Amino acid sequence: YFTLNDIETFAFDKEKVRLYGQRLALLTLGHEEKLKNTELQQNSSEYIHNIAKIYGSTSAILANIETPESLKSIHLQITNNFYTVGKSLLDINNVYQTDPITALFAIQNYNESAEEQELLYKNISEYFKENDILFEGEDIKAVWNQI
Repeated sequence: YFTLNDIETFAFDKEKVRLYGQRLALLTLGHEEKLKNTELQQNSSEYIHNIAKIYGSTSAILANIETPESLKSIHLQITNNFYTVGKSLLDINNVYQTDPITALFAIQNYNESAEEQELLYKNISEYFKENDILFEGEDIKAVWNQI
């Protein structure tokens, strides 16, 4: 997991906040695209492992995005949720046949992180609206407007 000390921040600056929102939206879109493009393997274990790696990679990238100070906690939660989903998938993949209890806990962690993620993105979207942060590009607008 990452900590608040891992997240670099900046004081409110409308243009920097807009760039942050743009980066976060593009990373989110790129993450979704990678998931869609991951080929379903004959071996489902390999497929799940590849999906888990994508989540872990996204988490590491998120940890290195400079973040508005006021969004630091939310950004950290998003970062760690990506990490948790990836780790949960690996746990499910590694133990579902040998340790069903651990697999159940991993499934629970996965579900909780996925549900929380939507709320966190809504909070960021509200922050942008409250601060009149406007975005260009239909894809980026769609990320923040559909939430």
